[in-house]
Amino acid sequence: MHSLFKIINFAVFVGILYYFLRKPIRRFWRSRRSGISDAISAAEEAYNKALSSKMLAEKREKGIEGEIAKLRGQFLKEGRYKKDLLIGSAKTLGDKMVRDAKMVIEYEAKKVSVQLREFAAEKAIRLAEERLVKEMGLEAKAKLLATAQREIESGI
Repeated sequence: MHSLFKIINFAVFVGILYYFLRKPIRRFWRSRRSGISDAISAAEEAYNKALSSKMLAEKREKGIEGEIAKLRGQFLKEGRYKKDLLIGSAKTLGDKMVRDAKMVIEYEAKKVSVQLREFAAEKAIRLAEERLVKEMGLEAKAKLLATAQREIESGI
């Protein structure tokens, strides 16, 4: 009988616990279920966002590779253009320098030619004068001096 009282006592204790704890335990399990459900929903949402971000990043990465290739092509094109421009400018400048050098050479050649002619003419005149003086007699010299003197006196 003693065990029967223990069993009844235990049943009453469980009944009282059940009566007082039934609502809080239900609330606890409902809130726990809704918390877990909310956490699962938030995790799914975060997963979906991460997945879409990953896809967007991969798409951008592919776009960046294309953009890099495009920029590389543009840089190469600009480099070739500038190189061609510099080469063209250098050729133009070189051609101008060659023309200028030819003009200077021609000018100097003409100048030397004129100087040579003047030198040759002076030498020829001197030689002619010396020959005339040698071949001329005293009377011819006197006559020449008299003519020169008259011309100087008259102001010529």
